[in-house]
Amino acid sequence: MGGFFYWIMALRDQPYLPLYIQDFMTDEKLIECSAMATGVYIRLMCLMHKSEQYGKILLKQKDKQTDKPIKNFALKVAKNMPYDLTTIETALEELTQENVLSVQGDELLQKRMIKDCVLSIKRAESGKKGGQKSALKNDFANNFAQANSQGNDIANSEYENEIEYEYVNEIDNKSKSGKIFKKPTEDETIQFFTDSNSTKNEAIKFYSYYESNGWKVGKNKMKDWKASARGWIMRTLTDQKNGKFQNGTSQHHLRNDSGVLDISAEHNRKGMERLGMIPKTAEA
Repeated sequence: MGGFFYWIMALRDQPYLPLYIQDFMTDEKLIECSAMATGVYIRLMCLMHKSEQYGKILLKQKDKQTDKPIKNFALKVAKNMPYDLTTIETALEELTQENVLSVQGDELLQKRMIKDCVLSIKRAESGKKGGQKSALKNDFANNFAQANSQGNDIANSEYENEIEYEYVNEIDNKSKSGKIFKKPTEDETIQFFTDSNSTKNEAIKFYSYYESNGWKVGKNKMKDWKASARGWIMRTLTDQKNGKFQNGTSQHHLRNDSGVLDISAEHNRKGMERLGMIPKTAEA
């Protein structure tokens, strides 16, 4: 994190000077300079670090008090150094003669600092572009997510409309063919059974059985409850006539303690067997 902000911020805004120790200690040009010149040089780099143009000291028109550039630079920086004017001027003469510093027109330059500044700016610009690309990617991702969400909403809406359309068509088709199933009420079932020469008790058993399994015949939805009711009634009459039910149980096994045939109990048992509530009775 610290390294990142180091390059993003301009070098002049840093509270420290990037001094490369190995370069400083082995600089052949600086080694030729006196201790006095080296001390002035360090102070001068600090001033250049805070200068408007990083690594430079610029002489403005008001700073040109003599016809000697080095003396003018010494006069300009003297107020910011703990040295007298002669010491500063002598040090600047040494530093420029050894090419540690250079004078170009109205500028006193430290080339390594200028090079570092250019590199810092390039890295800062690259970081900015990278941030912009990242922002663009995030915007693209957000826009894509939003578009995808809107697309899903539209797709879901279209899917729901399609289901609704198919359902309406299904109802229309069944209405035309008269095949819509409507389950009967218990009273309607009783009325149908009694009108068909059966009993109220059988009607209730029929209604309870199919109500419990969702009005299905096997695995399929019931289409005509009256046809199923007629089949129920016919099977009941056939079983009663033969004295034996479809699973082979005789009427003898279905008589109650008083010896009366309990048809109701057998139908209840068969219904529970079909629902898997009890195991099937073994055939006789």
